[in-house]
Amino acid sequence: IAAMILSRRYPRPAEVLAQLLKKSARLVRRAPRRRPPVDEAPEKAAMAKQIPFEQVLAQAERHKADMTRFLRDMIAIPSESCDERKVVLRIRQEMEEVGFDRTEIDPMGNLLGYIGRGSRLIAMDAHIDTVGVGNVWNWTFDPYQGMETDELIGGRGASDQEGGMAAMVHAGRIIKDLGLEDDYTLLVTGTVQEEDCDGLCWQYLIEQQNIRPEFVVSTEPTDCRI
Repeated sequence: IAAMILSRRYPRPAEVLAQLLKKSARLVRRAPRRRPPVDEAPEKAAMAKQIPFEQVLAQAERHKADMTRFLRDMIAIPSESCDERKVVLRIRQEMEEVGFDRTEIDPMGNLLGYIGRGSRLIAMDAHIDTVGVGNVWNWTFDPYQGMETDELIGGRGASDQEGGMAAMVHAGRIIKDLGLEDDYTLLVTGTVQEEDCDGLCWQYLIEQQNIRPEFVVSTEPTDCRI
């Protein structure tokens, strides 16, 4: 294209073009190299920290007794739908003790715990209401006192979904322990009234509180099929 343009003005366009290319090459060699600004740097798109999985597992093992105690405390507090306040306060206490940056209880009664102050919002959720115990004589142990072996913890809500809450809160603790904060904010939600009105809590968070995470991890039990 340059040769076509030059041919209209110069009798020997190829020679002129060659001279221009040589001159521009000298200018390129002389020009100082400019480092791209931070937000232009290629590593910006892949800024996530490498997760030291072995250290995460070691910290989880280290905090195992605390997680167990916390889960059993939640089980011991009856928390049927619309009667979750006492268990919400116990969870909030744990969040604050392990180092969450901020906690709040919204007008519906959902507990919101935050780790980090990055620009990208991700959430992990567990509903913390339970169904009733039904016929207590069908239980082989007290559903609120619970039971514990080397491998199992049982009780009303242990699986659905207070076990997920115990895991999430102490995941936040491990993030703090290992300095894994980055350009994200982790929101851990203890949501209410799920057993009676499945989905109402998140409808409220999105439409009334305008909380819109990029994605949400649900700790709803799946019998390990997902």
